[in-house]
Amino acid sequence: SSNDLVEHSQMIARSVRINAENLRNHREQLESLKGKDIRLVLDEWNYSWEDRPQIYGEAGPRYFFRDALGVAAGLHEMFRQSDIIFMANTHPINVHGQVKTTETDAAIEATGLVWELYRHHFGSLPVAVSSTNADPLDVVAAWTEDHIALTVAIVNPTSSGYTIQLDLKNAQLTGAGRLWVIAHSDPRAYNEPGQPPRVTIEERPLSAISSELSVPPLSISLYELPAR
Repeated sequence: SSNDLVEHSQMIARSVRINAENLRNHREQLESLKGKDIRLVLDEWNYSWEDRPQIYGEAGPRYFFRDALGVAAGLHEMFRQSDIIFMANTHPINVHGQVKTTETDAAIEATGLVWELYRHHFGSLPVAVSSTNADPLDVVAAWTEDHIALTVAIVNPTSSGYTIQLDLKNAQLTGAGRLWVIAHSDPRAYNEPGQPPRVTIEERPLSAISSELSVPPLSISLYELPAR
């Protein structure tokens, strides 16, 4: 982990990118791999528990909203490398888990909300994104499987809001769409079993067609934009 929020949010993505690039190089350089479509499986990935109190049993730390920003950025990098990353797994319950439990209650961690959001609403057909002056935002896009909507996901690990101008190639927006946001002003906000959730997924209808996407500070935003 890092005390710098932008750096912290990029740690998983950087590791994913390095592993993907290493395998690409191996496939080109090693005779034993030539002609073989051998891909990566990330059997465990998350922020380390070793520097955190093990609140929920062995290797069961608390995760914060700042970690959720990094998990979302890590998923983004996997989407970019999806031609070479075959599968990526994470722990579901308690041990490194996205859901934390006590004897009587359970809560979805802020990091678990990221999995829920992308699993249900991000598209499955990756779209190439060319970002101009997008730093420090992390932007990915994909078509839904039925090709009726473009989904755009943006991670903003800063305390500033942004507006992104969407310039589609060979497609145009056809409807107002929807927006889901995971955001919190406190990077160390967390959800606790037995307590009202502090970090949630908020759904917002978009009332008009627009190629301008507003990105709140300290947020994970997922747009669903009807298009053809």
